[in-house]
Amino acid sequence: HHALKIAPENVNRDVLIAACLLHDISCEKDTSKTHHITSAKKAESILLKFGFSSTMVQEINHVIINHNRGFGEKILPESKLSIEAQVLCDADRLDTLGAIGLIRMILFSQKQGIPFFISKKDRLDQTLYGNVKYLLELTREMFTEKGKRLALERRHVLESFLAALEKEGNL
Repeated sequence: HHALKIAPENVNRDVLIAACLLHDISCEKDTSKTHHITSAKKAESILLKFGFSSTMVQEINHVIINHNRGFGEKILPESKLSIEAQVLCDADRLDTLGAIGLIRMILFSQKQGIPFFISKKDRLDQTLYGNVKYLLELTREMFTEKGKRLALERRHVLESFLAALEKEGNL
């Protein structure tokens, strides 16, 4: 939904939609830091099975393998990303922002078994506080104009949460 909302006119919608549907296909079986690589491989066999051309499969593969730019290994530099990869990356980041993104991060942090906070120096994967601080960084790394605007709108939810956590925790 986010991808189609923020996509510019010149995007290949078929490539974008297929990549959106398949980009997290291996999340349940893989770690979040490498799922983009495994998902791209798994998507390839599915797409070929359903008659996608090898060229289209390569384009979709490029989008999937490059969507996980915040949490995993970056396969290509930003200057080499297709517009479809930029859109999916922004859409995926938008899912982590705002009220729903905050709920997802709370659940993820709970699953990791990490504390709420230790200090203002907390980093990603150390505490919930560190994880939410990291999400704030993602709001500055959007590619599309619409993605940037939506990220800024959702940023205040995360900032308010961190301020409240600091105040209540006397950080």
